[in-house]
Amino acid sequence: MKMKVTNRESAPVTQKPTVTLLISTMEFQSPIARRSYTTLPNISLSCIQEQSDRGIPIPPGLQLLVAMRYMATGNFQLTLGDCSDMSQPNVSKYVRNVSAAIATLAPDYIKFPFPGREEEFMQEFASIAGMPGVIGCIDGTHILIRSPGEPNPELYRCRKNFFSINVMAVCDAHMKFTNLFVNWPDSAQDLRIFTMSRLCESLQAGEYRGFILGDS
Repeated sequence: MKMKVTNRESAPVTQKPTVTLLISTMEFQSPIARRSYTTLPNISLSCIQEQSDRGIPIPPGLQLLVAMRYMATGNFQLTLGDCSDMSQPNVSKYVRNVSAAIATLAPDYIKFPFPGREEEFMQEFASIAGMPGVIGCIDGTHILIRSPGEPNPELYRCRKNFFSINVMAVCDAHMKFTNLFVNWPDSAQDLRIFTMSRLCESLQAGEYRGFILGDS
């Protein structure tokens, strides 16, 4: 009796599904957006953890793109998840992870000039509008937050009836942040925030030449 021996078929190789992110050209038209797209991956991918608890791990680079699109457009996370084959909870998690990673790098990139470098900043501002002596521009903005809860949550309610924090920022002539004050509730006045800052203390102590320019 002859026996026919056949080779055992090799197990099918399963390819790792790819996850795509649909980003329109319009969302990266501005020079600031394009610079962010090319710069942020270089400075923050090492700080973003690849998620591998279950399912398909999402690469840090894709997490970064998802978070950037959410930050740039303010789109609903559910809609963003549909465009990138992700669930809304995952989009929320990646936005939180990327935000935390970028925040850890803030001291390396948000720096007020050391005393002695004021002349360089003055010349850059003077070349824009011819105003001498400026080493920074300051302004405030209200950042929407959830109710912080007790104690005293109403301190964070703004005149438009939503909860927010009052953030004041200083930038240089290239519109890069050099100083931030981010720990004040909305009810705090801009003048009080600035006068309580270390930057104001340094300016009053005469550590810097020049002045900060802002509206009243």
